Amino acid sequence: MSKLPDPPCCVISDTFLGWTNGSCRALGMPRLVFHGMGVFAMAVKKSLSIHQNPNKCLTKSSSDTEHVHITGLMQLRFPLTTADLPDSLRQMDSCLSEFFVEAEKSDLGSWGVIVNSFIELEKDHVAPLECLYGNESTRAWCIGPLFLYDDQMEGGGNYYEEIDSFLKLHEQEEKSVIYVAFGSQADLSDTQLDELAYSLEQSGENYIWVVRSKTWDPPIIGRGLITKEWVELGHRAIGGFLSHYGWNSVLESLSMGVPILAWPMQNEQHLNAKFLVKEVKPALGVPAVGRNWKVVRREVICEAVKELMGGRRGKKAREKAIELGKLAKESSPGWWVFLQVLG
Repeated sequence: MSKLPDPPCCVISDTFLGWTNGSCRALGMPRLVFHGMGVFAMAVKKSLSIHQNPNKCLTKSSSDTEHVHITGLMQLRFPLTTADLPDSLRQMDSCLSEFFVEAEKSDLGSWGVIVNSFIELEKDHVAPLECLYGNESTRAWCIGPLFLYDDQMEGGGNYYEEIDSFLKLHEQEEKSVIYVAFGSQADLSDTQLDELAYSLEQSGENYIWVVRSKTWDPPIIGRGLITKEWVELGHRAIGGFLSHYGWNSVLESLSMGVPILAWPMQNEQHLNAKFLVKEVKPALGVPAVGRNWKVVRREVICEAVKELMGGRRGKKAREKAIELGKLAKESSPGWWVFLQVLG
């Protein structure tokens, strides 16, 4: 390595490639770990994995409402329960749980952590995350939102003709459309899709809804547009986002000043929702959504949509989202600061 004319100054590797940590130590090279989650969710997962092995602090009889104490985190403004934890920390004595716990432990002692987030959003949890790595010099670098480095994301986007026509129809009535999308992995049953369709119509709000199902037929289409194509959240007509709360979706929505209606489904999405709804508050939650929900009724969804788009709490969430959007754009040079430190 030392004989190379231009040797690398560091290694940035995924959290699941823990073996790179030992290799970098042997070579005397800084190793930085990258994880797709935000600071808060990362801190919860790492704390449970290294301080309170979830197989010991949770049992098969643990209920979804049982409170979970997270060692090393600052005093939270809200309680965390077992229902908020990712499946990898809930499936007791499983190979999946063991794999994730070992992956978290293999990161210990890393020189640094790269996080796709911005400091103004999660600043209270950065220092606790750094301390969990067991190395006084470990630093967490919030260099996001990464998608803002793509200049194309700043515009209105290039849409299919149908989507473009719908947005132009409503752009004079600014913030009048709710965008509905659940990412590329989560699936809703046909029954749930029916309930959601009726709820959107009954809400009286204009909507664009991305549906991935190849078998479901919409029962009604009136005020909205159902499509299979993604829509960027920066368009002036978009005033709210009903989301599964994946971290990339959260960052895009907040960066564009769009408040979110949280419908978490898997992975760390419940942690993201709890953090944003209860602490930062640019978001509202869909009531009755939890680990054991089967079908959320149309009346529940309808009221949540109406509150986000025109209610008192929705207005406050929008104001907070707009504030965070400005901060997100101002934070985007964080990547260059990080490179200068590496020098």
